[in-house]
Amino acid sequence: MPGRHQVHIDRSRDALLTDFGRATLDDRYLLPGEGYQDLFARVASYYGDNAAHAQRLYDYISKMWFMPATPVLSNGGTDRGLPISCFLNEANDTLEGIVGLWNENVWLASKGGGIGSYWGNLRSIGEKVGKNGKTSGVVP
Repeated sequence: MPGRHQVHIDRSRDALLTDFGRATLDDRYLLPGEGYQDLFARVASYYGDNAAHAQRLYDYISKMWFMPATPVLSNGGTDRGLPISCFLNEANDTLEGIVGLWNENVWLASKGGGIGSYWGNLRSIGEKVGKNGKTSGVVP
């Protein structure tokens, strides 16, 4: 898949990959018909601000000086998923807030994101809910 900026690919840099590195890229990151250097070029050309920046990114990645996080490698230059590793959000102390957080987390997880949710806004165990109810607290 062509990116926004053209980069010069050096296929000899495949030799810098370990067997474990090749197996990981094969299993998790390569698109059909894509080689290792094609993957690195796809990501670099997509995220580079201009052609020179894209080439530097490609060189750093292909020389094993730097390796982007999983969602960047998996989704960069494609129309799937998001390029973000972790999302932080918080629960509001209402049924709508809790259900909304649940729905948001399901969507984020389906796109490959890691999630950290803050639950400190919810009432503690035994606090009043409605007219006669009491909270059970957060149940892990």
